[in-house]
Amino acid sequence: MPQQAKVTMVIPVYNPGKYFDDFLNDLAARRETEVILVEDCSTDGSREKLIEFAKGRPNFKVILHEENMGIIASKRDGVMAVTTPYIMFGDDDDRLPDPDAPHKLVEAIEKNGTDMMMFPVECFKANDQVPDERIQSENNYYRKQVFSYNSSGSAMLTEPPIVQMFTYRMMNGVVLWSKIFKTQPVQKAYMMAKDVIHVSGSEDHLAFFLISCNIKTISTYTEGCFFRHRMGDGLSTRPIVSKERFDFICSYLGTLIILRQILEQHGLWKDYIIDAWND
Repeated sequence: MPQQAKVTMVIPVYNPGKYFDDFLNDLAARRETEVILVEDCSTDGSREKLIEFAKGRPNFKVILHEENMGIIASKRDGVMAVTTPYIMFGDDDDRLPDPDAPHKLVEAIEKNGTDMMMFPVECFKANDQVPDERIQSENNYYRKQVFSYNSSGSAMLTEPPIVQMFTYRMMNGVVLWSKIFKTQPVQKAYMMAKDVIHVSGSEDHLAFFLISCNIKTISTYTEGCFFRHRMGDGLSTRPIVSKERFDFICSYLGTLIILRQILEQHGLWKDYIIDAWND
């Protein structure tokens, strides 16, 4: 790990395909950053490529799963290996356009003194099947989240924060890749979910809910574009509701059940209970 590294990027890797080389090249340009890649038994040759890529790069750490464990377990293993004070997340097919982004973001969140900071992202099409309207809608959504706070750039959350942030207002979205966090609350959140093996299609929703239970303050950084998210390979970009998509949507109910079990286990359910969950 570089001596001056203050932030770690945690990235699960599973069959990234044709975009993996671009992503690795972007990662190689990261400065003052530790990178933890959790290889989840890919079958497309990515495992071997990743091992070779990490050779001679002391800031890169590769965790190799012996069996496919899914996204939430991969992120949990990566998170628990982090030793820097700050943490970020990424996907294995996205783009990282600014090599200095981690350094700029660490400076900003240290200046703000908050537990979490949102930053500008941009969605782009992986293929022509993704409607332009969908890309525009997503970009407008994330832009709105970043600029939703006052000019001071920071805000103190009310208690309990999750009711305001996640359930009712969706103030800052539930994805992890558009934010930088203090490491400690993220590790606490993933330890709360240490027995969760698989959550179909809503891993970030579960993780972000639990992270939000452990943070008090948030801030924003509004300059530049630090992350480009590729849309077009997942279920979320399909124009019709197929049976597969319907089953995917229904899986969120299972996530809520798991979440309630976790909160009850830690004595937090009564703190975060809302009327909609009692219908």
